[in-house]
This record gives sequence, structure tokens and C-alpha cells, in this order.
Amino acid sequence: MGISQQIEAIYQRALLLRERATASPVQPAPLDDALRELYFVLEELQVTDSELQQQNQRLIEAQKQIDLERQRYRTLFELAPDGYLVTDRQGKIFHANQAAATLLAVPQANLVGKPLIVFVDPADRSQFLAHLAQPNDDDQDWEVRITPRRKDSLAVAITTARVKGDRGQGVALLWSLRDISQRKQIEQNLQAELGETQAHLDRSQRLDSLGTLASGLAHDLGNALSPLVTATDLLLMPHYGLAESAYPVVEMMKSSALRSLDLVQQLLLFAQGGTGEHQPLSLGQALEEVLAIVQCTMSSAIVVQWSGDDDGVWVEAEPTPIHQVLMNLCLNACDAMADGGTLQLAVETRQIDSGDPQLPATAPPGRYAVVTVADNGSGIDPAIVDRIFDPFFTTKEAGQGTGLGLATTFRIVQTHGGFIQVDSQVGVGSRFQVFLPAIASPPGALPGAE
Repeated sequence: MGISQQIEAIYQRALLLRERATASPVQPAPLDDALRELYFVLEELQVTDSELQQQNQRLIEAQKQIDLERQRYRTLFELAPDGYLVTDRQGKIFHANQAAATLLAVPQANLVGKPLIVFVDPADRSQFLAHLAQPNDDDQDWEVRITPRRKDSLAVAITTARVKGDRGQGVALLWSLRDISQRKQIEQNLQAELGETQAHLDRSQRLDSLGTLASGLAHDLGNALSPLVTATDLLLMPHYGLAESAYPVVEMMKSSALRSLDLVQQLLLFAQGGTGEHQPLSLGQALEEVLAIVQCTMSSAIVVQWSGDDDGVWVEAEPTPIHQVLMNLCLNACDAMADGGTLQLAVETRQIDSGDPQLPATAPPGRYAVVTVADNGSGIDPAIVDRIFDPFFTTKEAGQGTGLGLATTFRIVQTHGGFIQVDSQVGVGSRFQVFLPAIASPPGALPGAE
């Protein structure tokens, strides 16, 4: 029975008492005053009852709102992408969300009661204990490595906040754990690409400066050597009456002058790097032409293996420098196989997309024509493989190499928008791959023409 019903029942009993009192020889006036006063009290009780019901309704609505907010907090806590933990001030876990359980590779229920420090890498535990002893709500993210159960360690960014009690005292700690291993890996990859780009830039700047110097030197040397060759030719004519004993000396002078002029031509080619008119060029056909020349001079103990695309591989290039590139690579491969071996040649096209490990940071993705020149010769020492494209660097004996062959090759390929990759192992052999932007077969080209 509600308060209103109780008040009504009391009022009815009071009326009944009044009737009984009126029937007896009692003065009715005092009784009427008492009943009137009782009625006022009953009205006040009724008003109070109404107010209590309203307050109770407001409390019910407030409780529903609190329950809703609590459920929303639990949902956000459980479904958060980052790991969230609640610990006491000593770091013992008493609440963890699913992301934290996944991060630490421990079932969610099994995390409760465990000290968080057991998951921290031993090298970072002193840092962890320092933050645990003096947590700051305005702390920036700090990094530690954690070791999940039965998984490799990983880097995480941690943020801490104090959970305060009614009097403002810290009663617990809230931990946010974010896996940053992928971000760290991306940063390392970007740093490596930056280093590679810087190395390419440094090499290009060195080549540019040396190219300018070589161009000037080549013209001056050419002007100085040409009269010497002409003079030796004149001296060898019969009407000059050169003594027979002097012929070998003059021949030696002419040979030295011609070798010097050849070096001058290499310097010019290195300096220019291919600046003539570009035209459609079949790389397969160019390699066949170079191979026909190389086979005339290479050892009979060297066997040639050839493979190529049936549809032809075409580039937009200056023919003479590209022939120079292919000739230089083939001759170097033969020189590396002094005792014989196998010269492997291949021509193909490849689609190289962004992120492909074959693609240098300085080269755009796309379709590339690829020429492979490989040998099973002496190989290149890993300590010098990064220097083989530097001008005037050579491993050949004095008088057998100028150190400009691979530097010129690198510059020609670079000016044609391509790049070179080298794989080598001492005692096993070397593989050089030249990548040049490929084009479609030009109109009129025969199918399968190389």
C-alpha cells in the first residue's frame, strides 16, 4: 500500500471516530479542530509523498544514465585498438582489454593478478620502474620493448595516467600500450632508402664533376696526341729513309699513341654518357652484334649460353653507347674466366612495381628491358663491390685496365634512365643486369626480331 493510500485510510478512520464521538455526550468543537489539524497534516504528507516520488523517478533516470555510460566505457575499453591495462600502484594488473591480451599473447582472464613488469624486456625495466614510481598525467609517450608469451619481442609506445580516488589521491594506474613495431620497421626502411638515395646522389655528383674534368682533358690530350700519330705514320714511310733498327721504336711510339687516343675516346664517352640522338633499338640484336665481335677474341674454353624473349625487347636509346655498355660487360665477364667457363646472356622485359626490392629509390616503377651478363669466374670481393663503378678504380694489373669501363657503363645507363644491379660471390662468379625503360616494338619490326 502506497503512502497516499495509507493517508486516505487514516482519514477515513478519523471520520469514523468523529461520528462515534458525536453520538456520545462529548463537545464536538474541539474534536472538529483536531480533525481539521489532522487533515492539514495529511495534505502535507501527501505533498511530501509526491515530491518523494518525483525524486525517486529522477534517481531511477540518473541510474539508467550511469549504467549506460558505464556500458559505453566498457565497450570502448574492450574494443579499443590499443592495449589498455589498469594496475595498482605497484604495477599488478587487475583489468585488461582484449587488445592488451592479444598484444601480450596471454588470455584476458589470465592477465589479472600478473605484474606488468614481467612482460617488459630486461634492458628496459629500469625505465619502466622509474615511470611506475613517479607516473605523470602529462608524460609524453615513452618506448619500451616487451616480450609476449611465445612470441618475438616488439616495440610499444606507452602512456600512463593516474586513476584518482574521491579525495584526489592516486589509487590506480591506467596504461595505454600501442604496438609501433611496424612504424619502426617503416622508419628503418625509409632510412635505408634515404641512404641509398644519398649514395646515388653522391656518386652522380662525383661522376658529373669528373665528367666535366674528363671532357676537358680528353680534348686537350686528343689535340696533343693526334700529331704524334701522324708523325709516326710519316716516319714509317719509305721516302723518309728511317733506319731499320728504328722501326720498332717508332712502331712502339705509334702503338702507345693509339692506346692513348683510345683512352681519350673512353674519357669522352664517359664525359658525354650518351648525348646523341635516341632511336628504337632492339637489345637482343645489339647483344648479338656485340657477341659476334667478342667471340672472335675470347678463349675457346668459354661457352656461351643465350636466352631471350621471342617478341623482342626494345628501348629508346643511342646505339653506340649501348653497344659500348654491352661490349664492356661481356669483355669483363670473359676476363674473369681466365681458365674458361660459361658466359650467360639473357634479354627480357620485366614489370617492376613500387616496393619491388629490385627497384632503386631513384628509379620510377614501370616496364623495363633487362640484359643479363653472367659468368662463373673469379667473382668480386664484397669489400670492393660498391666501388667498381667509381672512375679509375680497377682490380686489373697495371697496363691492363683504365678503370673507366664500368664507370662509363654506369654513366651511360644512368643517362638513358636505367640502372644496374650486381650480384657477385668470390670463386662463384658475377651477374650484371642492366635495366633500361622498355618501349613497344616499333612499327615494321618483325615479330620475334632481336
